[in-house]
Amino acid sequence: MKTGLYWFNTDLRLEDNVSLLELLNRSERVAFVYVIDPRWFRPLHFHQPRMAPHRWLFLKQSLSDLHQSLQRKGHALSVLVGDPVVEITRHLQKWDVSVLGCARPSGLIEAQQLKALSAEVPRVIANTDLTLFDAAQIEQDSPKLTSFSQFRRYIESSDLAVASPCASHSLELASVATTDSIDDIFTQIEQKYPQLGAVTSGVFNSGYGAAQLHLTNYFTTSNPLRYKATRNALDRWDASTKLSPYLASGILSARQVWSAIEGFERAFTANESTYWIRFELLWREYFHQLAIRDGAKLFKFQGRAATRPLTYFNAIRFAQWSSGSTEFPLVNACMNQLRETGYISNRARQIVASCLVNELACDWRFGAAYFEQYLVDYDVAANWGNWQYIAGVGADTRGGRHFDLAKQTEIYDPDGTYRTKWLGGESHFVAPWVDAVDWPIDPSQ
Repeated sequence: MKTGLYWFNTDLRLEDNVSLLELLNRSERVAFVYVIDPRWFRPLHFHQPRMAPHRWLFLKQSLSDLHQSLQRKGHALSVLVGDPVVEITRHLQKWDVSVLGCARPSGLIEAQQLKALSAEVPRVIANTDLTLFDAAQIEQDSPKLTSFSQFRRYIESSDLAVASPCASHSLELASVATTDSIDDIFTQIEQKYPQLGAVTSGVFNSGYGAAQLHLTNYFTTSNPLRYKATRNALDRWDASTKLSPYLASGILSARQVWSAIEGFERAFTANESTYWIRFELLWREYFHQLAIRDGAKLFKFQGRAATRPLTYFNAIRFAQWSSGSTEFPLVNACMNQLRETGYISNRARQIVASCLVNELACDWRFGAAYFEQYLVDYDVAANWGNWQYIAGVGADTRGGRHFDLAKQTEIYDPDGTYRTKWLGGESHFVAPWVDAVDWPIDPSQ
């Protein structure tokens, strides 16, 4: 009996999943796995863990929802814990797997893992399920990726079309038995890393049903017609689409969102705001195509720039920034919201990133790693690509972006409502950051 194994990663859905559909069509029985890497929870790169409680909660709930969806079709999700290459290789052998499926990754680590696994199985299926276009449709060495403007003009002037969401599979296949309870696995992880259990409720509802409901509800209101005017608000729920957590985890595909925009325009009308939602999806697409092309360069201090940035890692300044104790109240408010909720608006992200890079002259990579740790909508390509953009070493190497913090405060929080909400009544506080012998101290202690 031909056995297929599908490895979920950032495509936590059964619908509009081309790689999954092809694997199921080529298999007689099937196993579904997700691998939790314990290294996510320990300080490694840039002295920070990769996942904090809010992000963990959203992932845990999303995996539970996917497991329940599979159970309704007579299958189950096997959640493995360990090094993904080691764990998947072990199960390829255990289940005598002849075909491995997964979404084609944009991130470097995931691409390296897939390359290693490709040597362990006769056939690998890895299609474009994270982006709007296949990388083969975009000439990776062409000037089209030199800047976002060139990329956007190329896409809009070409005959490239976004594929419609694909059909789902009935899943009427034999199932590879699994006996482990995913709830028990989550409990074991939280016992080993107690900090993960600090958050029990989040800003976003997870799972495919919640994502579809949110997508439908958003595009049955007039909010899409006002998006361009409202998108920069710091703390209004309906000011932006709030689809990013579902896109980042792959609960929704970019194709599904693109299709929803087109459906809204056919049913109601198209205007500059509905165009701007597509515009933002193209930014996401651009960063993913860059990540596929640039690989390790996405994480390098110098990035794609000709010279190294004039910044460095300063432990004291970084601690001030990350704990919301800088001399800039708006930045502090944004960072407090991020730590307390796992989410801040795109404008807030630009403001705090600019502050870390410009006012505090810190190595941008530590900020990107901090966002990776906390954001429930963390997306490797968009996160690191946006930080490179601010630092002037990525999509546009002409000096980066420097936001005037006083002007940003005047425009986006003129009456202080946002600062009052997230500063807890403290408009400005700078903590002592060194001890008697000038060693940095932890402000949380």
